[in-house]
Amino acid sequence: MTSASAKLRHVVGAFSGRLRTRTGHVHDLDSIVGIAEDYDTWRPIFDEHGTTRRAHGCESERVYRAVDDPNAVAVVMEWPSKEAAEGFMADPTLAEAMQRGGILAPPTITFGDRVPVPAR
Repeated sequence: MTSASAKLRHVVGAFSGRLRTRTGHVHDLDSIVGIAEDYDTWRPIFDEHGTTRRAHGCESERVYRAVDDPNAVAVVMEWPSKEAAEGFMADPTLAEAMQRGGILAPPTITFGDRVPVPAR
């Protein structure tokens, strides 16, 4: 059996940061990395909870699954501000949704700024 920390290494490449759109609007991003007991149980609950994410201002989310462990997931979300993301994370319905979805341990949550890659 692979440890949770070993599983996390497979998906830690999902980075968070700050994104500036073509219109000049800046968005904060955060990534959440965790292990679901069963992806097929977790995903419908994650999708259902999208209404709550949007109510807190979430503008987009992307879900990544580890190649070697399809139950290891990384979610990258786009927010108008770090405070909006923190408001969502403090929402009591999040803990309940994570429990129903079979998240095995508190996820690793990362905030950061996107660093541009130099043109090649």
